[in-house]
Amino acid sequence: MRRRGVQIVCTIGPASREPEVLERLIDAGMGVARVNFAHGTEDQNRETIQRIRAASRAKDQPVAVLQDLAGPKLRLGELEGDRLLLHQGDELTLVCGAAKGNAQSLPVPDPDLAQEVRPGGPIVIGDGAVELEVLEVDAHKIRARVLIGGEIASGKGINAPGGLSERPIINEQDRADLKLGAELEVDLVGVSYVRTPDDLASVRRALRALGRPAPLVAKIETARALEHLDGILARTDAVMVARGDLSLEIPYQRVPIEQKRIVQAAIRAGRPVITATQMLHSMVSASRPTRAEATDVANAVLDGTDAVMLSDETAVGTDPVRVCRTMAQIVEETQTAFPDFPETPLDGMAEELRELVVFSRAAVRTARDVGAAAIVTWSRGGLAARLLSRQRPSVPILAPTRFEDTWRRLALPYGVRPLLCPHGRLRPEQVQAALGKLDAQDLMLVVGHIPGEQRRMPWMALVRVSDSEGWNRDPRDGGPFSAP
Repeated sequence: MRRRGVQIVCTIGPASREPEVLERLIDAGMGVARVNFAHGTEDQNRETIQRIRAASRAKDQPVAVLQDLAGPKLRLGELEGDRLLLHQGDELTLVCGAAKGNAQSLPVPDPDLAQEVRPGGPIVIGDGAVELEVLEVDAHKIRARVLIGGEIASGKGINAPGGLSERPIINEQDRADLKLGAELEVDLVGVSYVRTPDDLASVRRALRALGRPAPLVAKIETARALEHLDGILARTDAVMVARGDLSLEIPYQRVPIEQKRIVQAAIRAGRPVITATQMLHSMVSASRPTRAEATDVANAVLDGTDAVMLSDETAVGTDPVRVCRTMAQIVEETQTAFPDFPETPLDGMAEELRELVVFSRAAVRTARDVGAAAIVTWSRGGLAARLLSRQRPSVPILAPTRFEDTWRRLALPYGVRPLLCPHGRLRPEQVQAALGKLDAQDLMLVVGHIPGEQRRMPWMALVRVSDSEGWNRDPRDGGPFSAP
């Protein structure tokens, strides 16, 4: 039976949005489907999300939809022929406010970039693949020289380090996208270029105004976000280590160090963390990863990340399913060799959750020490499952729930295997599908809480697989561990 506790996020694009491919991605291990709203039309993104939902239902597997907002990132406009090659030493002009252009006049639809750069400063395109040096600037044009050449394409990102500091975190297009996401009931909202906790508050206000708040994934990709990391973790629901743009904001040799710092801080804060960007990038066209890429994925697993993400590999690559399957194999092999993590410290969580954190640690210790096959926790909103996940247990967390939105969202945290039980009954075949064949004498640790006037009172109980009444019913419906 698989040992994979780390989840896989796949970016869905032209190469992967067909229904048959989506179903095969789920079979290969996809638990979260990222839809990048920096690309595609409203109709295309609507159809993509509807197809993801249909594939999830067809496979009876939870898939959380992550709506990734474009945010304040600057992008190229439409290029002649869609792609072009820039050579070192070429001189060109970036035309601010232009929607279309060519190799001599690169279009930048944003009108304000010229106000944010200075002669001698850098401009990078496409996660640093191409670098320009600013030569001169006027009101709407930037003259530049190519320092590092390469291919660029329509819609690729432009970064002038530090140039986003005064821009609103969401623009009018993002607000329209949030409205569409609320209509389609996306499970997670990715917030690009977060700088401070106030940016997250702005997005939450916009979601509340739409009447459907959704959990936020703060993308850590600016130098200011690193300065405010603890405050951001206190205000977000999850984080993403977005290494591409982060490597343009800080020295590239710092990125691996900051990656580990972000992951460890997120674990302590009880926030799921996604490690992203070019993890298996060569497989956009190749059939095998490089050794360095395989090691990168394995190291992210050993860091303790909740999820690893595929971007262009599944969005535009030649074989998205092969890439997802390859990532799953690397993750499983790594976790089989190194199944245990150090115990997560108690510090880092909100004080009002401290008692539940202590209890969760005790539950994970108990499950490990008695050799339980799984920890079972019935979930409404998923808090107990997430607190157990924070401890990085070596046994799986079964999280049966009546609620479809909880079922999908619990596809992100480490080690959680959500099971949809709309009638409050967990069927043996669901357990077998999640854990493999069990012996009747195998132990399971059931974890729950009794609601109280002032606080929740947690409890745990060891039961045999054969004692199905102890684990297959939602305790809120009665049974041996229900509240009196």
